[in-house]
Amino acid sequence: MVLAFASLCVRCVNAADHTLDDSVNQMGQKLCRYLDAKGYAEISIRPFGGPPELQTSAGPGLVQRFATVFQKHGVSVVDSSAIILTGDYTLVPSLEDQVTVRILGTLMDRTGDVLTDFTLVDAHIPGHEQVHIQSDVNHAEDVVQLLGVTTDLYPEDSVEDRNQDLKKHIEHPQVHISDSRCSASSRSPYHLQLMIGQSSLPLQEQRGKAFVALQRADIYTVRLHNDSEYDAAVKLCIDGLNVFTFSKLKDAKGRPKYSVYIIPAGKMIELKGWHRTNDVVDQFQVMKYADSAAATLGHTQEIGTITASFFAAWPKGGTRPHDEDFVSKGDGNATGFGPPVRQAAKEVQREIGRLRSSVSIRYAQ
Repeated sequence: MVLAFASLCVRCVNAADHTLDDSVNQMGQKLCRYLDAKGYAEISIRPFGGPPELQTSAGPGLVQRFATVFQKHGVSVVDSSAIILTGDYTLVPSLEDQVTVRILGTLMDRTGDVLTDFTLVDAHIPGHEQVHIQSDVNHAEDVVQLLGVTTDLYPEDSVEDRNQDLKKHIEHPQVHISDSRCSASSRSPYHLQLMIGQSSLPLQEQRGKAFVALQRADIYTVRLHNDSEYDAAVKLCIDGLNVFTFSKLKDAKGRPKYSVYIIPAGKMIELKGWHRTNDVVDQFQVMKYADSAAATLGHTQEIGTITASFFAAWPKGGTRPHDEDFVSKGDGNATGFGPPVRQAAKEVQREIGRLRSSVSIRYAQ
């Protein structure tokens, strides 16, 4: 099967949602103004740590997003600088039980002295009031990727019901494992499976999360199963990074041109590695952390989370699924770049609905 990925992604965002992209862009722009006012033209970025009890690993993705904003505004991101950005992301209580992840951080100098904890004077605000350079993210698609949540969410449910389901699966993780496939429940049509060669890797359930044993130098592939009656778009993130992060194909703004693969209804696709071109990928290979894909962005924490997020997809201008018409009510291992391998893919145009399922497998503890 020739793989397909969408060139048109209509993201379903509720008016009250705060997305990860918007949050990082707002924070990054304020930091750029601060650096400019202080006369700094470069910055280093250190790891963003997540909640340890959730064993999450989205830090490299945050580093990459901040780096993109800095570079866009003329601030160079370098390995060693007089100014260093670091931070955390954490689950916080919010009004009406809205599931919210807060991103916050610190600017330091080389000696580790804190320059600011993101409480800055913003000259663009009348009266020069202090503003907190932190941001809350509550868009479900971003929350599950930040926290590595395994859950089913039903598109016809109200925003309130989806929030309750998401909160329940964060507080009380559950996973369904059958024949080496991992899913959010026994009823879910979406499954995640890892392979070495033609052999599937056994999964273990620990405290409601799925774990797999991967050894250094292993080259693995990811199988994504769509047993639903609709085509599915899937966003695959490894160690917090979308598999298109390092793609050579860019859009007009210099960002990766694609973000999701398309799985036909009732089918399975096998992804061999990090997308480079429409013909070649760099294989998923387990290696010491210092050589991994995440380490190329300066992230140094032990990580190991593979998260697949599934959405219904349909041709541009085509008939949307009926249930989309809702009414709102240490030096561990990590995944790096293995040898290049051919994997043919083609571009298609698809509209994409609400998040339906998220499945995570952890491979480092």
